Amino acid sequence: MAKRKKRVFQHIMADDSIKTIRQTFPKEWVIREYTPDYGIDLKVEIFDSVQGNDYEALGEFFFAQVKSVKSVETKIMQVRSRTNVAQYPLHYTGSEKVEIEVIKFSLDTDTIVTVHSMGAAIPVYLLYVILDTQQIFYVCLTDYIEKVLIPEDPSFRDRGEKVINIPISNEITSDESMTFPLRFSAIRMKFYAMFVKFNYQRKEINYSIEGMGNIGMGNIEIGRKIEKLNLFFYQIQYFLNDIMDNDIWRYIRNWGALQLCFNDLHSINEKISINIKMLADESERYSIFEHNPPLIIHDITTCWDRLVNLGDIYEEIVREKNLPTLFSKIMKEYDAESSV
Repeated sequence: MAKRKKRVFQHIMADDSIKTIRQTFPKEWVIREYTPDYGIDLKVEIFDSVQGNDYEALGEFFFAQVKSVKSVETKIMQVRSRTNVAQYPLHYTGSEKVEIEVIKFSLDTDTIVTVHSMGAAIPVYLLYVILDTQQIFYVCLTDYIEKVLIPEDPSFRDRGEKVINIPISNEITSDESMTFPLRFSAIRMKFYAMFVKFNYQRKEINYSIEGMGNIGMGNIEIGRKIEKLNLFFYQIQYFLNDIMDNDIWRYIRNWGALQLCFNDLHSINEKISINIKMLADESERYSIFEHNPPLIIHDITTCWDRLVNLGDIYEEIVREKNLPTLFSKIMKEYDAESSV
C-alpha cells in the first residue's frame, strides 16, 4: 500500500545543526550551504566591521563538513612527544604519556581523500554539533589529515573510514576568542601568497647584492657606488610598499613572530630613508661605505630571512595548533599562562 513521503529524522538533525551554527557564529559572517554536498557542507565567509553598522568583505573564508548527534560521550586518549612530522616520518621520542579529552567520530575515507586533495591553502573544518546541549566542537581536517592521520596511518585509503579525535578544548561559542581560530585560519590563502612573495623577494635581493659586488671604500669611484646603492634602496622600498599593506599584518597581536617581522619592516623602511638622504649629502655619504658591505645591507638580508622563516613556523607550529597532539596541548597551556 502506498504511503506518504516522510521527512527522516536525520534531515531534521541536519537542519538543527546548521541553525545552531548560524546562531553561534558571528552575525556578520556569511554561511552558504552546498546542496547537494560532496564532502563540503558549508562555505563560511568572514566580514569585518567598518563605520556604522556595516561590514566589509575580506576575501577570507573556510569550508566545513557538518556532523551532528543528539548527545555524546567524551573519551580519554593518550599522546606523547614525537618527531616533527613536517620533516620526518612519525617516531615517538618519549615514553611519558599525557591525556587529552576528545570526542571520537568515524569519518568516511572518501570525504577524507576529497578534503586532502584540496591542498593546504584552503582550510576545511569538521564541525561537530551536539544537539542536546547546542555545543559545537571543531577540528581542522586539512591539518589533521597531514599532521595526524597520514603520519599514523599512511595507508588510510585502504580503510572504509577513520576515527577523527576532536579535542573538547576546541569548542566554539559566541565569544569572539572562541571563534578566533576559525577566523585566523580563513586568512590562510593570504599567508601562503605572502610566503611565496617573501621567498621571491629574498632571491631578488640576494641577486641584487651579488650584482653590486664589492662597494667598500676605495674600490670604485663614489658616483658609481651611490648609483648602485640608490637603485638597491629603491628596489627595497618597492618591495616594502608591496608587502606592508597586506591583510596578514592585522594579526600581529596574535602571532609574536609576525609582530617581530612587522617591526623589522618598519625599521628597514626608516633606515633606508635615512641612508638615501645620507647618500645625497656629500658630507655624510662616505660614512655609509665604512663597512663592506654597508650595515644596512646586512639589516635588509636579516629582515627577509625572518620573513621567509614565517612560512616554516606556520607549517611546523601554527598548523599543528588545536590538533589532538602533545605539542598542541603544550602550546595551548603556554598561551593560557601568557594571557594571565
